[in-house]
Amino acid sequence: MDWRRIVAGLGLCLLVAGCGAGLGARTNELIERDYLAMKDTELLGYYQQLSDQLARESRASRNKGATPFGGPSLQTGPREADERVELLRSRWNEVRSLLYERELLP
Repeated sequence: MDWRRIVAGLGLCLLVAGCGAGLGARTNELIERDYLAMKDTELLGYYQQLSDQLARESRASRNKGATPFGGPSLQTGPREADERVELLRSRWNEVRSLLYERELLP
């Protein structure tokens, strides 16, 4: 096998692993924020950030274990990814309820 393909494959694996780790860190950062103390405009922005992160985490969770070379994935296990999705979904629902209470959503 050509050494360039091996190096490219290893580089791609490291890139995929790094992106997966970034998802969890961003999710934790969002969950740790105190949304009850936010003003209306902050809360709307936070709701959008949660929506975007939920979409990214859900997409990553669906693609878990899929690699271009057919080998095992280097990302976190499916259980951890599913827990992050559920945690985000729960917070998203809490924030959506608060937005309705504040009459910021139709």
